[in-house]
Amino acid sequence: MRKMIKFNELTKNQKVFRIINLSIMLAMFLACVGLIIYYALGNDPDGKRLYGTIVILVACLIPFLLEVIFRFRFNSVIFLGYEIYLAVAGLFGSAMNGYSIIPWFDTPVHVLMGYIMCMAGLFVIARLGDYKKLSPWLVVVFCVCFSLGIEVVWEISEWLIDRVTGSAMQGVVIPEYGVPLLWDTIKDLMCNFGGAMVFFLHFVIGKFTKCHLAIPAIETELTTRKIKTEEVEEKAE
Repeated sequence: MRKMIKFNELTKNQKVFRIINLSIMLAMFLACVGLIIYYALGNDPDGKRLYGTIVILVACLIPFLLEVIFRFRFNSVIFLGYEIYLAVAGLFGSAMNGYSIIPWFDTPVHVLMGYIMCMAGLFVIARLGDYKKLSPWLVVVFCVCFSLGIEVVWEISEWLIDRVTGSAMQGVVIPEYGVPLLWDTIKDLMCNFGGAMVFFLHFVIGKFTKCHLAIPAIETELTTRKIKTEEVEEKAE
């Protein structure tokens, strides 16, 4: 999080990130409003999508509202990852019933989560020490391990919720055993690992080849603690 500054004082890369973030947020807001009206008119088949869509509408606005209220700016890459994941998993997956329409939809969601959590890992490691002095290999391995650690916590949380509420987030219970098969859990872990490997390749190619794939701009945005517009622009270039 950074102190709020005016849009025209941002660097070129920061302006691009900002415009993309706000565009995705606005698109999600309008989509949620349309779905809420549609479901409120009696088109909610299970009676749960209306309330779920309202929650998603509020969730997509939370980062921006916090910025306005407390006068700080979220890291643009983290903001972008949050909005993209919410759009895919929340808006399409839940509000639009994507998980039921596409049986394998959970797979790309976990791949996406694996990649985004690596970005979060890059943000974290930049705050643990002097990022410039760290080996790129150490950085990318930390990011992959961070992503896998988050996924393990996620799966443990699903297991606990299933045990407490009787839900079936980890699959339907097999009568003979009284518990679900491990297939869903292992699949989610492998998908998360796949997303982490996509980040690994993205980072390595961006750092060690002439094909930067926006890695310098992403690094600058995730690792800069305090905005100094001229210095940040030079580093990004």
